[in-house]
Amino acid sequence: MTSLDRMMAAIYGSCQHPPVVIPYMQYYWPEVVERLTPFTRSDLLEGAVADKIEAIAQVHEYFDYDWVRVTTDPPWGTAERSARLAKPGEPPVPAERLLDEGFYGVAIGLTRRFKDEKFVYGRVYLPYGAIFRDFSDIAGAMIALKRQPDRCQEIIEGAIPQLLEEVRAWAEVGVHALWLGEWLSSADVISERDYLRFVYPYDKVIVDAVRAAGMIPIHHFTGDAIPRMAYLQSMNPPIIGVEESRKTFDVDIGKVRAAVGPEQCLLGNVDVYDVVERGTPDDWAREVERQIRAAGPQRFIVSCGSPITHDTPPERVRDFIQTAKAVRDQ
Repeated sequence: MTSLDRMMAAIYGSCQHPPVVIPYMQYYWPEVVERLTPFTRSDLLEGAVADKIEAIAQVHEYFDYDWVRVTTDPPWGTAERSARLAKPGEPPVPAERLLDEGFYGVAIGLTRRFKDEKFVYGRVYLPYGAIFRDFSDIAGAMIALKRQPDRCQEIIEGAIPQLLEEVRAWAEVGVHALWLGEWLSSADVISERDYLRFVYPYDKVIVDAVRAAGMIPIHHFTGDAIPRMAYLQSMNPPIIGVEESRKTFDVDIGKVRAAVGPEQCLLGNVDVYDVVERGTPDDWAREVERQIRAAGPQRFIVSCGSPITHDTPPERVRDFIQTAKAVRDQ
């Protein structure tokens, strides 16, 4: 069974031995590339497309998990990337132009290299995130939700045309799925009323567009997720992911499974700090086994809930992946 076969079987309910993945690797990428490959941070960010493809491919092959994340060029989270795209309310940059100008060149190369064996996914923002870019910081955006709600709604709605063009472009790239990361809209951050006004209807537009374009939406929700589960499920994303328990909220994966029922595919939420970075191999095995018992084995994907910490050596991440695979294969 290939990694791609295993992922598809997990999503659709016929896999007794769950896939193992690591999300959010982009935060970890430059230093890992320099440590594990002959390429430099400069090669990764400013080098030739072929060098970027090869550097990222070598890292994926080193970790050998069951999916491959591909990115735009410039990558997600950079000012250069944002400058290539329309701001909310501006006419969107069409998918065809983004493709012609090489915005997806690295993603196309990696997708062609891996898609027959691995589950390949890209990423788009969700519309609610536009207010954090428009108001420059989290505090400003949170205040604006209360003091300038109509302006916030205008920004969110204005972001949708460009996001839909990005969805169309990703479909042309040929990825299997798109990661839709939801943040700062959980029950510990905003009210249910604000969630239903500023988040839910616009998320649904993007989830529906991803599905209509022939890709699988992966809806990952950070923060206190369980009170939002009924809304998340009503959008019908094939995969839902959650952050691990943090601060004052409890997101035990068994409670998430109880909230969504047995037919929903879930990403696990192994703690990246207390377990992956600081735990022993026995701790890794116990937590993976616990999560598989609580939420799997069917319709479950072993995963972390947050980005791998910068203080976690890549060798340790690889060992965690291999331990998780050994547990799932028992």
